Amino acid sequence: MDHPASDARPELASPRSTTLATVSGHQRPLALRLAAGIATGQAAGLAIFAAATIVEAARGDRASLGSAGLLALLAVAWCVGLGAAVVGLLRGRRRARAPVVVSEILLLSIGIPLAQSAQTGQKWLGAFVIASAVVGLAACMARSVTGTLTET
Repeated sequence: MDHPASDARPELASPRSTTLATVSGHQRPLALRLAAGIATGQAAGLAIFAAATIVEAARGDRASLGSAGLLALLAVAWCVGLGAAVVGLLRGRRRARAPVVVSEILLLSIGIPLAQSAQTGQKWLGAFVIASAVVGLAACMARSVTGTLTET
């Protein structure tokens, strides 16, 4: 709930007045929006991977269904955590950057072996994962993002 004086004096505004559209009353920097967009796409990719893992296991060997279920559960947990971190980034929360940075580093470790695969499709997927992780990591660490994020 905003205080009546919040329009006249922005420093008296409620901490809850920060919305997804602005951070501390200012437009979000391009690098912050880029980092959030890339992380959102990666979270969507993880959700698709989880669904595809379950479908493939159900079609094939039933003995591997438990392993596929666990892998899908881990991918969904990663997806949900990354989604929560994206919301935190968009709200300007400094603590939301660390999970995104860790996710980008983990995606690099997944993308490198994919890019070294003998199969052409996996090579392209690996290159895409590496490129998105590098750009997302660079965007998260940009000076404009660091200056925008707050301790709250």
